[in-house]
Amino acid sequence: MAAIGCFQRDDGQPSAQPYDNLVIGDIQRLCQRPAKAGQIVVAAESHDPGTHKLKGYSPDTLTRVQENRLFDFILIEADGSKRLPIKAPADHEPVIPVWTDMVIGCVGLDCLGRPMDAQTVHRPKNLAAITQQLPGSFIEED
Repeated sequence: MAAIGCFQRDDGQPSAQPYDNLVIGDIQRLCQRPAKAGQIVVAAESHDPGTHKLKGYSPDTLTRVQENRLFDFILIEADGSKRLPIKAPADHEPVIPVWTDMVIGCVGLDCLGRPMDAQTVHRPKNLAAITQQLPGSFIEED
């Protein structure tokens, strides 16, 4: 995982990363390092140094974190798009805990004007079905 950019912290000092603590490991490790007020904690079950990807916790584990009230807010990246600007989920995706208050869909605007193909879309056939467009059609705002 690479942090890019400079973020302003509560104390006014710039930070090269958008978080205060990175916790990799099981839920017990996360529970042993509670955040202080104003801190951002990034947590994952494991880290793959080869791909720099974090593997998230299971929905059951996240429910335990939520029930323990360790954090004021829990933001979950629920579904990746294989680094493409747009994705159509499979039937089993995304996995969203039942206690979720809000879901925010993200689409890279660089998909606009590009064809609905494997270079732009993760699962282009699914997106074509959802949008009722032909595969290969150009992606537009609507």
